[in-house]
Amino acid sequence: MARRLFMHVGTPKSGTTYLQDTLWSHKSGLSSEGILVPLKGPLWHWAAAIEMGDRELDLGTRTGALQRLISATNEWEGDVIVSSEFFLHATRKKVVEFFSQLNCNEIHVIITARKLLLQVPSAWQQGVKNGNPVTYADFLASAMEDREKKPFWRSHDAEKIAHRWSPNLPPGNVHIVVAPDRGAAPDELWRRFCNVTNIDSQKFPGLSVSRNPTLGVASTELIRKILSKSTMGSSSNSQLRRDGVVRNLSMDILARYPDEPIGCPIELQPWFVEQSQLITAAIEKNGYHIVGDLSEMRSLLLDVPDHQQPEDWQVLHTALVGALGLMRERDAYRIAMTAEVEARQKCLYESKANLLAALDDNRRLRSVRGGVNTVLSGIKRRVRRLILKN
Repeated sequence: MARRLFMHVGTPKSGTTYLQDTLWSHKSGLSSEGILVPLKGPLWHWAAAIEMGDRELDLGTRTGALQRLISATNEWEGDVIVSSEFFLHATRKKVVEFFSQLNCNEIHVIITARKLLLQVPSAWQQGVKNGNPVTYADFLASAMEDREKKPFWRSHDAEKIAHRWSPNLPPGNVHIVVAPDRGAAPDELWRRFCNVTNIDSQKFPGLSVSRNPTLGVASTELIRKILSKSTMGSSSNSQLRRDGVVRNLSMDILARYPDEPIGCPIELQPWFVEQSQLITAAIEKNGYHIVGDLSEMRSLLLDVPDHQQPEDWQVLHTALVGALGLMRERDAYRIAMTAEVEARQKCLYESKANLLAALDDNRRLRSVRGGVNTVLSGIKRRVRRLILKN
């Protein structure tokens, strides 16, 4: 029976990747302290979350991750920490069913959240990287169309997520970890997370960088155009998209491109500011445990700049930078592979030379052994003759 289970269920683009990277980097050390991060890696938590949600994806060898997660939790005697923003898609009914299968003394839910106006552009560019070629204008219009049903709000309304994930939980067991404002120490979010989970942040420090940087406006528009003009956005090409577009082009090249940040049209910002105020007011009313300052979660006008649609030449320039970057990576890969082949050929040549030398030594040894045997035979014959004479 676990002592406590901490379920970190989102929200997306609130530092979740950074927290997960740090958490998994300390998995072994935390285990020795009685804190379990179950299963083999973050993709297993993702698979468990998908099994709780309403999407059907081929999980391959990770099918059954949810039941493994439940079993690992029930068998552990200390604290357990689970983290995936994809858990937020689970319905309240699914959450109740999940909790009913757990055997632990306490259940805690952690929701990381930040300013809504920062979430809006981040959510759009992340959706584009994940294969959705929707324009920013259509994305914003959809978000403003139906506050209750649109996917954006299901993912970014921290209060609604808290409500879905807290059936029969006391408010104090629901923790809203507020992402710090810009300018805070790089590990401040991790230290706030540790405040909830009782991890010693001195012994297990936060990482210094995040591996999921946000792209700028021209870079995101370039990726969107690539997806919209190809089959790269389809589920059948998801692996190609992740390897080619996301990892190599987006994260390795365009993340370093001096791009303009994605903003929000100035005329739409007051509406999102109002929604932000409604969310934070509901959180405060429900009495959840706030880690950080709730004011850091309240959006203000111009938290992001007015959005400026990139001109064609800007997207073209970004495309050229991306293409040159990919070519440089290709050349670097070829050079590395050539060096690897040469090193292996040298090793093979040396091995062949050593083998030939060994064979030559063996031949000489056989020759010497034959000579020795001949001498010994001669000695034996002489000894026998002497014996017979006597």
